[in-house]
Amino acid sequence: MNDENKNNPNRSDHMEDIFSSNTIPPIEPEKPEQGQIPTPDVAPTTAFIPQQTQPIPDQMQPTTQIPPVNPPYPPINQPSQPYTTNMVPPTMGYSPEGMPLQTPGAIPPPPPKKPLSSKAKKGIIFGSIGGGVLIIVAIILCIVLLGGGKKFDLGKYYMISVQGMNGNATAEVITNDSITDTELMKDLGLKSNQYSELVNYAGFFQSVSAELSKTEGISNGDTIEATLTYDEDLAEELHIKIKNSKLSLQVKGLKDGTKIDVFEDLQVTFTGIAPKGEVEIVNNSTDDFVSDIYFSADKTSGLSNGDVVTITANYDKYQAQDELLVVTQETKEFTVEGLSEYLTSAEQITDEVRAALDNKAKEAVNASLAESWSTYYEKFSDKYYYSTNKISVSDPVISTQSLLVGKDPEGYYWDGYNRLIYIYQVTIDISSDSTFGDKPDGPKTGYIAVALSDICILNGEVVVDNVEKPSPYGDCSTNNVTLIDELINANKVEYNVIDIKPAA
Repeated sequence: MNDENKNNPNRSDHMEDIFSSNTIPPIEPEKPEQGQIPTPDVAPTTAFIPQQTQPIPDQMQPTTQIPPVNPPYPPINQPSQPYTTNMVPPTMGYSPEGMPLQTPGAIPPPPPKKPLSSKAKKGIIFGSIGGGVLIIVAIILCIVLLGGGKKFDLGKYYMISVQGMNGNATAEVITNDSITDTELMKDLGLKSNQYSELVNYAGFFQSVSAELSKTEGISNGDTIEATLTYDEDLAEELHIKIKNSKLSLQVKGLKDGTKIDVFEDLQVTFTGIAPKGEVEIVNNSTDDFVSDIYFSADKTSGLSNGDVVTITANYDKYQAQDELLVVTQETKEFTVEGLSEYLTSAEQITDEVRAALDNKAKEAVNASLAESWSTYYEKFSDKYYYSTNKISVSDPVISTQSLLVGKDPEGYYWDGYNRLIYIYQVTIDISSDSTFGDKPDGPKTGYIAVALSDICILNGEVVVDNVEKPSPYGDCSTNNVTLIDELINANKVEYNVIDIKPAA
């Protein structure tokens, strides 16, 4: 700190210097008695010590010398005796190096030459009030009731502050800084030699808090009440007697604000396929205040039609108050709609949906049979035939039908999020002109599997992303149990299996 500001009584940390300094202010010497040689003026912080003076033991040396007071005898500048234990200057909880704390009977420092400034009251205790939180920012709260039991009006030193717009204002309790030094000293009954007791009361005033009857949504005409509370045990221990701890204020003079709908130009779009839908939010506002608002959704993915998404406007409330803007709503609900849906249940399979799916599966089976009827016959009979001729291929009939749905709606599935597996029964009969090998011995019956994957439904219409055309080299068997185990049961770890009853 600059020396030129150190002794300025108007600076905010003036009281801190008074309480933290290890230097006792000089005491004016009394007039010498008649016939006594007066002591000349000496600088307030140092004293000249002649060489012949006996040195002071290390354990008794003060940190700073002071001029002698009423020296009992000549010569001039004869030093006084060093400090004793009970002459240590008062401190804020610590002592100079090597010296104990002040003990009872210590000589108190002289009174200040000037009254405390308003800035000097603001430095020791900090707390917070607003919606039940108190801000104590005045040193005056640390020096209350040093008069030994004098009743103190606690409510006089606080006030309720209401700020904001009519209908949307907020309240908090703040320190009443209008109290003058004269009023303060009168209320406290302080004596000028009681500075060393200030630190004893800091804990009590740090315990002070406030509870308000209303903190938000305040309008003109409302009456706001506040109750100040404190550590009663500590108050009793310190002999602090509180006269009043209630505050009341009737609100008036609040200005009306301008209402604004921050969602007016917000574009909310739902994309993807349910139940894996997503939400997109675009702020299209050109208003300076609204365009800076960040909008967030409570759920951004894994959406299905009918889900409700809550979007919150995150804005600077202090800026809104400064600009007298009233946000009519901070959250808004949007219902998910318009998404195509993955086939995930049997209930979604209406007659129209069933017909569309059955046709796609049967077309795939018939296409494969048309190309590979002889190979299917050989798989069904477990023999190889030369120079075969098709006699007949029956109409495929659904034997079993199962819907596989991924267990994690937001997960990725290589074979598709859903799979509708058909197992058809078919009978094939062939002939052979070859003189080599075995001759066909009549019709053979077997089973062929076909899978439709990533099936979606939108407004009753079916969209199938992939139709897995069956192959005689892997998707057929002489019994359907083998195909069920390989294509359905083996996938139960990743998929939920739903049995679908064929149409009557």
